Amino acid sequence: MDITMVLQYKYGFEDMKWNHTNLIETHVGTKKVTYWRDRKLLEYHLNFRDRLFSKSGIMCNRMIRTRDGLPYVQIDQSFITVHDVIDSSSAIDDDPQFKGFLIASLLDISNELPYHNQKDRGVFPYKESIKALNNLKQKNERYYSLLVRAIPKVKQRLTHEKTLSPTCYVGNELNVINGQYYYNLSEEPPESAHQVIRKALDFERVEDIQACWASLLNAISKGLAKQVKGALISPWEWKECIDHMQCCRDEEEIYHRFEKEWEATMELCEALKLSVPARRTFSYE
Repeated sequence: MDITMVLQYKYGFEDMKWNHTNLIETHVGTKKVTYWRDRKLLEYHLNFRDRLFSKSGIMCNRMIRTRDGLPYVQIDQSFITVHDVIDSSSAIDDDPQFKGFLIASLLDISNELPYHNQKDRGVFPYKESIKALNNLKQKNERYYSLLVRAIPKVKQRLTHEKTLSPTCYVGNELNVINGQYYYNLSEEPPESAHQVIRKALDFERVEDIQACWASLLNAISKGLAKQVKGALISPWEWKECIDHMQCCRDEEEIYHRFEKEWEATMELCEALKLSVPARRTFSYE
């Protein structure tokens, strides 16, 4: 099937020409063509982007509707969506306050729109992590022992808050178009909320970290704010270290990354004045 003819017919494009693998020139400007094989992922992104715009007013790369009002075109077992292309020269540096509002909006929407294959969101999976940790005893007793020794400090960071649903975030894809913010999302599956929050707070200046955090908390409900704080405090580095060691060969690299991430989290919590009883250092050698 000729994709060019399909797009011209479905979207009413005139004088359409390809100038890249996924970019087309039309009588209404340059457009991006995206190919999807996972229909559920496509529908998740469709609903997520529409809600981001309707709830928060943040413009984003939504799906352009066909002449029949449909958000995508199906060809056999694949799907095609079309999006506006934003000039990269309009990209802006990090705005801590707006980034806080943006993350708040993303978390709020993902809380209402769970990803289709996620498990029931309970509290931090401590018991499951202990079970996975026991599997490491025969694989590498040295790192098994180090991770076991960490348990008292891990327990100090446990909270009773339910974990957050994963959300869509692609870093600094932020632009200003005609005075309005425009956020460019990727086509990837949603990312763990605790990772998104930590990435968003990655500023060099403490003042920017605090401004972003304050903006985030001010834009969400008290209940969601408790979950956000719990996501930041909870010992995800420890769990992820155990998970990665199940099938890796370079345990040393993974463990050192764990130590570094633990320290970074403690420093972040200190900057945000979050109460974490655990000591900051993590050395048993």
